[in-house]
Amino acid sequence: MHARRSPAGPLILGGCALLLLAAAWLARHAHPMGDDLAFAATGRTGGFLQLQVERWLLWNGRFSSNIPILGSPLVQGLDGLAWYRACAPLLIGLTLLAFRSLVRATSPDAPARDAWSGALVLTALDVALMPDIAEGIYWYTGSMTYQTAVITGTWYAALWWRMRQGRWWVNKGVHTTAAALALAAFIGTNEVSMAMAVLFHGAVVLGRITGRTVLTGPGLTLVVIAVLASALMFLAPGNAGREWQYTGTRQFGYSLAMSAAQALRFTARWAASPVVLGGAALLLLGFDRLPVWTRELAARARPYRWPLLLLPPALVFVSAYPAYWSTGMLGQHRTIDQAWGFAVPAWALAALALAPMRRSDPSRRPAWAANGLALLVSVSLLATGNGLRVMGDLLSGDAQRFDAEMAARFKGLEAARSSASTVVRVPALNTRPRALLVMDLSGEPWYWVNVAHAQYFGIMDKRIVRGPKTNGAR
Repeated sequence: MHARRSPAGPLILGGCALLLLAAAWLARHAHPMGDDLAFAATGRTGGFLQLQVERWLLWNGRFSSNIPILGSPLVQGLDGLAWYRACAPLLIGLTLLAFRSLVRATSPDAPARDAWSGALVLTALDVALMPDIAEGIYWYTGSMTYQTAVITGTWYAALWWRMRQGRWWVNKGVHTTAAALALAAFIGTNEVSMAMAVLFHGAVVLGRITGRTVLTGPGLTLVVIAVLASALMFLAPGNAGREWQYTGTRQFGYSLAMSAAQALRFTARWAASPVVLGGAALLLLGFDRLPVWTRELAARARPYRWPLLLLPPALVFVSAYPAYWSTGMLGQHRTIDQAWGFAVPAWALAALALAPMRRSDPSRRPAWAANGLALLVSVSLLATGNGLRVMGDLLSGDAQRFDAEMAARFKGLEAARSSASTVVRVPALNTRPRALLVMDLSGEPWYWVNVAHAQYFGIMDKRIVRGPKTNGAR
């Protein structure tokens, strides 16, 4: 809705801004968990290049996401905790910039204010409905592997779109170089990104063979970059070493069926969200009040409305399959977080394309209907899904209590270095926030989370054991 003609626009944008600000503020209470500590401890053991090569040889081929993970702010100790926490709002801001670049690429005539507004809505949708916000935003290891994929992949999509339109950033050489860097960074984040890049560029090559698309010099260069970067990821010796730790791997039929089931599961969950339903109804009601550039974009997308509508379940399938193939399970939902990041603009464009061109007089429609829908969407952003989790953690005080418990835990583990005892008993957590990641210690000292803590705090000669909850546990 156009902000100058109806309060619906400010209502939507206000809800989006409040959600993102609350999500960024919650990061002040985040603490490193599990892999964060293990990778930070590993980051202290060697030089930068040495560690990157070792990771590629021994663990995985993620040549771009391994850089920030092994260079975590926590490598320098808990003094880096503030920088660790700053990464969540930083990623939210970079996601906003990436979506703005996509809006500007697809609609170059859009005013700057409208481009920022569109990017704000897309970013809020991404944060509000990602399946696991704890792993997607607040857990450094997860966010640096999967949310960075959304950011670099969206930037690459924007640069590719501009290239296809012959609209170069600075000039052809600079544009192609920037796109190549974004593509390589995207593929190097994780195996899902590699699969997405291979499928996309494979479709481009197939279109060129069948004569449906034109592949120019810069486009051909990017196809070659995609092949080389994907080979670097796929052929990493560490992939086999990591896969060896799991059973039930490389089952084609099982992986196919389970990935399809996950595609149906998550697509249905997103489609049933009051944010998605309310937003779609608002578009249907107020399409003819949207800015001209938005309606022009809808007209250009109209021939592709059904593929765009089917793209989200396809993205989930592609995001789930590598996990089932290499580990036999979908252990975490952070891979689906990545799928949702790309599904957001696809579904938004599909909704625009499916919205009818109304010819009736807009002034005859009751203003309360559009404003009511806008209020519903705005409230739903904060009162359902991840908005409810974030606001609940902040308003209930759970985030603050969790922060205090973790600070006391880390202080005790630091003091354990000078203790003569070989057993370090740590109270179990009383508070478990809904939006922040919690990987509590175990009563078994050789549990991998316990070992990660021992590695980071330099007490591998001691056994860390989780004790009972302290008094006042809720």
